[in-house]
Amino acid sequence: MNNKNVSTLGIADGIDYLKNEFIARLDEQTEEAINTYTQIQSQGTLSSANIDSITGEIKAKVTNLQNSFDDLANKLKQGMFQSQEEIESHRREIENQLSNGTY
Repeated sequence: MNNKNVSTLGIADGIDYLKNEFIARLDEQTEEAINTYTQIQSQGTLSSANIDSITGEIKAKVTNLQNSFDDLANKLKQGMFQSQEEIESHRREIENQLSNGTY
């Protein structure tokens, strides 16, 4: 297998990993929003301001997540012809950013 094939496989694996992490993080944020909404509702303090606050927070997190996804996907694309070691470094960077919540 030549370097181009190895790089392509590494990129494909990285994108698949990134896609799965993106979906998992989005699911986590959705669950967090539902729990917050349920808690506020059970306390009887649900108001338009609470809903606006929750909605704004969700939108900001989704925007940050999408920007992070786009940035990391672009890094993977740029690495298409790089060595397998560099691609592995990108994968670790993605994994670290997602596990640290810096999306």
